[in-house]
Amino acid sequence: MPAYFWKAPLRLWDAMFERGLKAHLLATYFAIPLMIESPAAKARTRTSKPPGLIVSTIAWDRDRYIGNFYDVAKHSIVRLLWGLAEELREHSVATVALAPGFMRTERVMSHAGGETDWKKIPWLKKSESPEYTGRAVAALAGDPHVMRKSGKTFHVGELAHEYRFSDIDGRRVPPFRIVEPFVRMVKKFEKIQRKQGPNSGRDPARSTST
Repeated sequence: MPAYFWKAPLRLWDAMFERGLKAHLLATYFAIPLMIESPAAKARTRTSKPPGLIVSTIAWDRDRYIGNFYDVAKHSIVRLLWGLAEELREHSVATVALAPGFMRTERVMSHAGGETDWKKIPWLKKSESPEYTGRAVAALAGDPHVMRKSGKTFHVGELAHEYRFSDIDGRRVPPFRIVEPFVRMVKKFEKIQRKQGPNSGRDPARSTST
């Protein structure tokens, strides 16, 4: 649940940075030498073959604030790929940050009460499949001019419109937008907590979800 920075549990540091941001850092750190030092990579830089590509998925909506630890971790990935675009340009490797919408991941579907048909669940009406993001990555990988996008951030829905691909159900899900400001969300949650009373629910700081 949302909470102000000074009320959020410090265990979120581990969740967001040790198990989140660090995974992106390590995967990229060890992948880059393979992408620029192998014989195939060196041949790529001398031919017209498609550039190499590094993609990280993030939560993002045009720099809207998404909440303390989570916000810093996700925007750190954006900054990482922005900087790597400068370092990898001479090696013909593009870096792109990709922001999916509300995805029907296994974790999300675990809250569906056993229902397997997402179309029967109202709160999944505007959701998208993980394959939708995969199709965005495939479109980028097949774009011979992807270096023009290097160092930038895109919504999956934006790329669906540009590259003319759709989700597995045929829909072209529009870009995900954050409608409600984070601080307003926190105030709403705290108001609910006050109405329910101190013994009716967990402390919002301890209820913050990752």
